[in-house]
Amino acid sequence: MALFGTNLNAAEMNTIVGYVYDMLYGDSGGYPSYASAAAIILFAVVFTITLINLSISKKNVHY
Repeated sequence: MALFGTNLNAAEMNTIVGYVYDMLYGDSGGYPSYASAAAIILFAVVFTITLINLSISKKNVHY
């Protein structure tokens, strides 16, 4: 609500998480196949960013 206000269904203000929710429970009737595909893409993006972050930081902990 802090980012988008009360109009969460505006097309220009939709995030991928909002898209997944809208495809599952929205007024469009629900398309679980689109929601699962978007969730897999979201997982791939987060996983790629995590791998890049881990490879760049390379901080080793020595006790």
